[in-house]
Amino acid sequence: MSRKPYFTISVNGSDATGQFAQRILSIEVTDNAGHESDTVTVELDDRGGSIAMPGEGTLDVAIGYLDGEFTRKGTFEIEEIGGTFSGERTMTITGKAAGKPSLKQSKTRSWDDQTVKQIATKIAGEHGLQPAIDSEIGDIKLRFEGQSEESDMHFLSRIAKRFDGLFSVKDGRLGLVKRGAGKSASGAAAPSISLTSADLLPGADYTLKPRKKYGKVKATYPDRESTKRAEVEHTVNGDGPTHTLRVPFNNEAEAKAAAKGKGDQLKRDEGSVSVSIPGDPSMVAEGTLELSECREGVDGSWTIESVADRIEFTEGEASGYVTTINGKKGKG
Repeated sequence: MSRKPYFTISVNGSDATGQFAQRILSIEVTDNAGHESDTVTVELDDRGGSIAMPGEGTLDVAIGYLDGEFTRKGTFEIEEIGGTFSGERTMTITGKAAGKPSLKQSKTRSWDDQTVKQIATKIAGEHGLQPAIDSEIGDIKLRFEGQSEESDMHFLSRIAKRFDGLFSVKDGRLGLVKRGAGKSASGAAAPSISLTSADLLPGADYTLKPRKKYGKVKATYPDRESTKRAEVEHTVNGDGPTHTLRVPFNNEAEAKAAAKGKGDQLKRDEGSVSVSIPGDPSMVAEGTLELSECREGVDGSWTIESVADRIEFTEGEASGYVTTINGKKGKG
């Protein structure tokens, strides 16, 4: 007997699964790496135009199977409502992961001789969030960092990007982790999955860039003794020209961390893959996808960039549940 996929939805904290179940056509939740918002899309049968128009509010969504546990996908703020109103009437409700509005307030201040973890922890406390800081990026010490008319969200996103990290705010946690560390942006361990071609649904595809764009990454910092700029290099592939980071860093440690971060990003950009499997609600972005027995160039490790869970319904009964995994080359 096949398992029956299902969902639960609460609207503004009150269970509304029954109301949605009467009209649901599909539900799709996408988990994205980093500060790019997770999304939910719910399509409803609006025959007769009888569904009350939703207002502002939140949707709390979980997906799973009736004979097992459900996986909570998060709380989403209703962002947009659309649909069709001639022929087959439908209503589509789109939500984005609920954030923290106070993080968008511009501030001006400076940070002196503090680690990324110390900075992020202080900012998390200011907004009533629990810090979840990965040590690989959190232990980097910044001699000086200015924050001028810049929101905390933009500031931390900028710092994370510099060192190839991910910044996010999800479920009351402020996360800052290194890409490819096997952790979701909230700091929790991200499950990995190993698949062969026999596990995949039709339509898997890949893109590879065989010509290596850069062989090395160079970063500079002030040499206090000679008053000139000193250089550090990080090898990406060994072949190709050198990519130079234009902005100098405060010291050698910052320059090395930034050069490595850029190198890891360049490696990931060498290829992408997209595969679909029978629904698995446990999958999240930033885990590792291991492919084997697929083909040369595709077999190997991929960092999961996004995961989309989609359940379709016919007359209120689930007719299909597919999880689509999008990855980039390597583990970062």
